[in-house]
Amino acid sequence: MAASGGKQCLEYFKNGFNGVVLMDVRMPDMDGWDTIQEIIKQGYGNNAVIILLTADKGARSEKLTEFRQYVAEYIPKPVDLKQLVTAVKNYLRYLE
Repeated sequence: MAASGGKQCLEYFKNGFNGVVLMDVRMPDMDGWDTIQEIIKQGYGNNAVIILLTADKGARSEKLTEFRQYVAEYIPKPVDLKQLVTAVKNYLRYLE
């Protein structure tokens, strides 16, 4: 399932989503940081593992430090597909 932006991502959580989220920092309607903050605020954090997947070099900055306990992994773009698949498989097992 793919969300077109942060608001749709939150709608998926509201409807019972539980799983791995590949979150970009730059998204329409809400950026990734605001979306993560809202996931936490709404209490959905226990229903997901968030992998930050972005070309935004600033993602490793203070924001990543601030949200570190909610972001399981940071994978820079361009994405190494083997790294991405391995990470998703590992975290899916964690959610079972």
